[in-house]
Amino acid sequence: MYATDQIRFGERLIVVPALRWSHLAIENRAATTGEARSTENVFSPSLGLVILPRPWLSLYTTYAEGFEPTAPGQYLEDGRTLAPAEHDSIEGGVKADLLARRISATGAAFRVRRTNVPEADAQGFFRQIGEGESSGLELEVIGSITRGLGVRGGYAWTSAQITRDTSGFAGRDLPNAPRHKTELWMRYRVPEGALKSVMFAGGVVHVSDRFTARDNTVVAPAYTRVDGSASYEFPGSPFTIGLIAQNLTNRRYVTSGAGAVFFAGPSRRLAVQLTSMF
Repeated sequence: MYATDQIRFGERLIVVPALRWSHLAIENRAATTGEARSTENVFSPSLGLVILPRPWLSLYTTYAEGFEPTAPGQYLEDGRTLAPAEHDSIEGGVKADLLARRISATGAAFRVRRTNVPEADAQGFFRQIGEGESSGLELEVIGSITRGLGVRGGYAWTSAQITRDTSGFAGRDLPNAPRHKTELWMRYRVPEGALKSVMFAGGVVHVSDRFTARDNTVVAPAYTRVDGSASYEFPGSPFTIGLIAQNLTNRRYVTSGAGAVFFAGPSRRLAVQLTSMF
């Protein structure tokens, strides 16, 4: 159950309180430990504030608590199921609409604290890190450069560290947490003529290297992936057909790891998509 409200005080202040109640029932059956059942009832509050000093400028901050249930089939090495992970986050930032609202720029700082962070090992089991904390900065720009041409770019810097761990790895980097991530996407829709129903889009994603385990000995290498798409809207019809391509250059890369075991990203993939809006 989830309840939220948006309260406006004058023209310059907006308050957004919310409360979520979650009931979780887990039933696990394993050959080593038999059947285990557990239930969780969690109240997760959140609060957001928005200040509008100018019509084109907003300052905001949010605080939220939550939890993440364990996925079925995930077990500790002794056969016990994982405990749900809990988290709290706080974020603050600024958003500005520039050049007659053709460009929207957002900058934010955040901190997320998580308990019972799951970590996969090479044997297929999981461990749980006592507590991890991530803090960083995010920048994003979305806008229209010229008629028909849109762009979206973003950069995130994250420092993710283990703050509490019974194995003695406090102070190390959290596994599979890249420090840098950059994205750049462009979309072009033919504005007029016989091809005005055609749209092309392409983007580049770069992820920096990161450790694959809490001992910080094995590093998954950085990678850059190129994606693209094209679509055509049938005139006078609600249907649109599109071609979606992921990893256009067929680059071999690693998405994550568990110690010395790497999990590879997908090779080049092409998909045809038909959508409709009635």
